[in-house]
Amino acid sequence: MDEFIFVLMAGLLMIGILLVAWGEPGENGVNGTQVIIENPFSIGTFPRDVPRQISLGDFTVSYAVGSEVLEARNNVEIEGKETISMSSTIEQDMSMVTGGFLNIHIRETNQKGELIVSVNQEEVFNQQASVGKVEIPIGKELLSNYNVIEIKTSGPGFLGLSSPYYNLDKVEFGLNFYGNIEKMEEFNVYQEELNNFRNGEVYFELEQQKGDGDLIIEINNYRIFQGRPSLNFYQSFNQFDVGLRNGINTISFSTESGATYEIENAVLTIIREDEAQKSRTFDFTVGNSWNDNLDGEISFRITDTDFQGNLLVTITDTNGNKHPTEAFQSYSICETKTINFNKDSVNRGKNQVTFEASGGNFVISNVEISPR
Repeated sequence: MDEFIFVLMAGLLMIGILLVAWGEPGENGVNGTQVIIENPFSIGTFPRDVPRQISLGDFTVSYAVGSEVLEARNNVEIEGKETISMSSTIEQDMSMVTGGFLNIHIRETNQKGELIVSVNQEEVFNQQASVGKVEIPIGKELLSNYNVIEIKTSGPGFLGLSSPYYNLDKVEFGLNFYGNIEKMEEFNVYQEELNNFRNGEVYFELEQQKGDGDLIIEINNYRIFQGRPSLNFYQSFNQFDVGLRNGINTISFSTESGATYEIENAVLTIIREDEAQKSRTFDFTVGNSWNDNLDGEISFRITDTDFQGNLLVTITDTNGNKHPTEAFQSYSICETKTINFNKDSVNRGKNQVTFEASGGNFVISNVEISPR
C-alpha cells in the first residue's frame, strides 16, 4: 500500500509539471504552447451548385377511352300519368366526355302508348316501344354536372280504353369517354442559367395510379421519361437534350390510353454552377508559458496549388481585431512558409488564424503555431 501511494503521488507530480510547461488543452489540437494540424485542407475558389425550384403543384393526368354507367334503376313500372325520375352527378372532367346514353330494358308493355324520355327537360325519345332493349344516345350539349332523367308514357287511354303500361326491367344512365387530360406548364429560364447550366431535375410524389399505360413527361416537346414512375419520382435532364432556351419553355405530363396518374408536390429544378470562396480558420491559445512579448510563429506547407492567385493569412486577436494580412504572391508546391507574430497581433487567450485565397486554389497541410 505504501508503494502504491508513492507511485500515485509521483504520477500526480509529473502531470502538474506538464500542465505548467504546456498549458491547458483547447480545440483543434490547441494547447498553451503549440498547435499542430497535419491533415491537408483546401481553400480558394470552388464551384458550387445553385438550384432554383419551380413549383408545379398537384394535378391528375389521364387518358380515358370507353363508357361508364353512372346510375341505374331496376324494376320500374309506368302506367298512365305516372312519371319516374332519376338523377346523377358527373364527377369526371367534362372535356373528356363525348356524350351520354340511356339503356332501357323493357320486360313487358301493352303497347297502348308512347314511351317518353327527357334529360334535363329536353326530350330525347318519344315513340312506342316493344319488349327488349332500347338504346337512346344523349348529346354532350344536353349534359351538365348534375343531370335529371324523366321517363313517362303518353298519358291515359282514350274514351275509356286501357292506359299505356310499361314494365322496365332496368334503366341505365351513363357516359362515353374519349380524351387526354394533360398537365402543361410554362417556365422561364434565364441567360445566366443557360451559360452556367449544371443540371435539370423533375421531382414529384405519386399519390395514385390506375390502368396500365405509361406516364410521359416532355420538355419543349422532347421526351425525358416514359414508363411507370416510382412513388418518389426523380428524373434529371440536360439543357441540350431538351432544347432549353432563354425565356419561356414548357413541360408537359400525359399518359397512354387507359391510364390515370395522381401527382403531388411536383417540382422542376434548374441548377446552375457558381463560384464560392472557401477559407479555413483555426483557434490557438496564447498561454502563460509564452514570453511577455508573445513572440510566436505560424508555419505551414503548400501541398498543392493551381498558381492562379495569392495565398492570404490573417490573425484575429481575442478582441476580434483583424491584423495586417500576410500575402504570399510567390510560392511553390511542397514549400513550407513561416509567419512571425508578437503582442501587436495576439493577446493572451484564444486567438484565430485564417487561411484564404484571392483567386486560385491551394491545399495546405502541416500547420504549426508555437511560441518562439
